[in-house]
Amino acid sequence: MNGQNGRNSGNDQINLGQIIGSDHRYALTINNEAPEDASARRSNEMAEAVLKRKNVLHPVLFCTFCCWHDFYGLYVCFRHGNRRR
Repeated sequence: MNGQNGRNSGNDQINLGQIIGSDHRYALTINNEAPEDASARRSNEMAEAVLKRKNVLHPVLFCTFCCWHDFYGLYVCFRHGNRRR
C-alpha cells in the first residue's frame, strides 16, 4: 500500500481512479434509505402524481364543456332563431 505496510497515515480519502482504472464500467451508489422508507416515498410520489393529473384534467374538461356549450348555443340560436312569420 504505497510503502505504508497497511498502516493508516491519517489520510482517509480513497482514490477510486487508482483502484478501478480509467476503463472501468462500475457505478458507485450510496443507499441510505430503508426499504420501508423507500416504499412509503414511492407511494407518496404516486399519490402526488395522480393528484397533479386530476388538477390538470378537471380544468381542461371544464373548458371543453364550456366551449361545447357555447358552440351549441350559437348553433341553436342561428338554426332556430327568432322566427317571424
